[in-house]
Amino acid sequence: MSGFRHALAATFLATLLSGSRVVAQTSWPEGADPSGLGLDEQTRDAIETAESIGLDINTAGIGELVELPGVSLSDARLLVARRSVAGRFGSILEAAKTPGLSPAAAEALTRYASVDSGPPSDWKVEARVASTWHSDRLDRVAPVNRLPDNALVFKAAWLDSWEAGATILVLPGLTSVHFGEAGGVKTLVGTGPAINVDPGGFYLAWHNPGISVIAGTFQVGFASGLTMDITGLRRPDGARVSNSFTHSADTGSFGVRNRFSGIAVQFEAPVGSNGHTLNGTVFASYRFADPARRDVVWDRCANMDIDCGDADMAPYMLFDDEAAAGESTSGVTLTNVLREGTAGASIGFGNDVWRVQAIGWATGLRYRPDAPGIGPSTSSRMPEDRKIFGAAGVAGSAVLPNDGIFMAELAVNDVGAVAAVAEASYSPLPGLDIEPSFRWYPATWDNPWTGSTADASRYRGNRARDEIGGRFDLTWRSSGFTRNRLRLDAAWHEKDDTPDSTPHFDVETTTGMEIFASSHETLRFEFRYQDRDVTRSGRALSFEPHHSASTGNISGGCRMDWAFSAKTKRIPRTAVTARISQGIRDSATLLDRFDIDMTATLRVDTDLWPGPKLSGWFRWSDESMVADTSPSPGQGCASTRIDGPIPAACRGDTRLDAGIALLQRLAAGKTLILIDASFRYTRHVDDRPSRIQDVDTATGPNEFAATLSFSIGAGGGANGR
Repeated sequence: MSGFRHALAATFLATLLSGSRVVAQTSWPEGADPSGLGLDEQTRDAIETAESIGLDINTAGIGELVELPGVSLSDARLLVARRSVAGRFGSILEAAKTPGLSPAAAEALTRYASVDSGPPSDWKVEARVASTWHSDRLDRVAPVNRLPDNALVFKAAWLDSWEAGATILVLPGLTSVHFGEAGGVKTLVGTGPAINVDPGGFYLAWHNPGISVIAGTFQVGFASGLTMDITGLRRPDGARVSNSFTHSADTGSFGVRNRFSGIAVQFEAPVGSNGHTLNGTVFASYRFADPARRDVVWDRCANMDIDCGDADMAPYMLFDDEAAAGESTSGVTLTNVLREGTAGASIGFGNDVWRVQAIGWATGLRYRPDAPGIGPSTSSRMPEDRKIFGAAGVAGSAVLPNDGIFMAELAVNDVGAVAAVAEASYSPLPGLDIEPSFRWYPATWDNPWTGSTADASRYRGNRARDEIGGRFDLTWRSSGFTRNRLRLDAAWHEKDDTPDSTPHFDVETTTGMEIFASSHETLRFEFRYQDRDVTRSGRALSFEPHHSASTGNISGGCRMDWAFSAKTKRIPRTAVTARISQGIRDSATLLDRFDIDMTATLRVDTDLWPGPKLSGWFRWSDESMVADTSPSPGQGCASTRIDGPIPAACRGDTRLDAGIALLQRLAAGKTLILIDASFRYTRHVDDRPSRIQDVDTATGPNEFAATLSFSIGAGGGANGR
């Protein structure tokens, strides 16, 4: 039930300057590109999870503290030990000065955690209004698509037992999708575009010792996440409210988080007098979902009376409004096309040393409109071949010496596929943390709710199949000035989730060192090597895990990345960070060489309290620095047709980014106001045809994204409990 307490303790400070986020290669959250642009999927997941938790370090346990990026098991043990001896922390600064705490953990506390040092209050109220806009909307045909995305978030808590909240998103989109005929072709027809009001979240929750109830939107996860987890937490422990939205400054759009809609009940009751308890969660959900167009497959070949490949099987869609005939549908979601009902439960028994759980769930789907052949795609998060499916599992956990933990889970899905996950966290010496894990997924393991942290984010859900693998993570405070980290991940895939894939053995190894040169300066170095198939080598392979072509699967490439960053806080109230990174990878379009990408970033952060926190940054990036000496027919540059080698400027996006962000905090008594604004300008200096000539994707060489958020919160009336 700790997730409920986290939500109660959440503060507005979780909205600290998150910046723009696009995919790049990095190893750990605290080593990410300081512009905020260079965050990979796993890093984004960790940061967004930390921000949504609003962790109160005066109530969090070891297992919850390690959810924060940069906090190791040893760091969490120090914080809990300090709290048990000296009592509650009076501030984040006091916690960050815990003797022996790593600088990375201290920084993580400052950014993500909160401290509720005073007595509980009778009530708390928060409200937030936010808008985001991207310049590519200026080129839209329909005026409605030129408007910004808008969000309204409301939260309230009272009497230390009740919570309520709602998130409303106002977005351009479709009002409905139906199966019809346009231009003599049977296809999907979208009504719109129009402005949609989307309930991104809503809930009423009641918490009392022994029982908690949520009615509305929530996230659910159990044990190690093999049977069920959509929370993104390392150790999910039931249901928690979901009342936030996602933001991509790179696309200028808001979206909803993965969540269920219905009711969830959690309970915990003592059994006997020896510390054993019985706990459980029961939930039921029914919702309308808006999948992206790419997440469904619709076999149009029969209607078109021609042979077609995978690309032609995607659902072609048109707007029914003739005034929007030129509007792109490539990025729209299919409104109310998917109806999803899910019910599940978890029952656990144990004590503070060990616990066992039984977990089960079932999901039913219905795709509307009723178009022939429409269904989830291979890469979607839902099974392709059945409308009702489920899984059941049993999990166990045990405390290891030095506050370590061992967790294992075994599950079976509705077609009889058995999967298993085992994980451990252990600290044999102060400052040395070892985390091994093991995973096994058969070919028919297509559980959309699998979320085990033993997997990389890109392999969770339906993509966690036909694989046996292990991972070893190590963090070592080798001295008071250094921290070393290592990851080794190896897995055998009999096949991927693409029809033409072949058996392969994948390897990933990552190492990094942080040097805390002084109380002001920090240096970081990272190196990572990834190989999709160690048995294959040579050019014309693709590092992308699901790349295929008409000649067969051409995945199996490798990638090497390195990065170096330096940060100084020597200037009062100011931090200056510089980072450079480079990636060398296989690309299917290059027959005789590796492709290379590179980024360089400079960022300045300053805290002018009682004035604003300001961040400014500049970034140069080039995603393809190598010319193509063996182009395929039809390739060229935007400026001219080229029959010979294709220059690198025509192959990848080369861009200059500059941005500024502001966070102003205004406090008056028990009222807190936050104003958060950011602006990013991008200049594309590449010569790719798609940027200039393709109507659906063209944005021109200049681009900007802007976000403005206003938040207000208040609380009062200590109840004395």
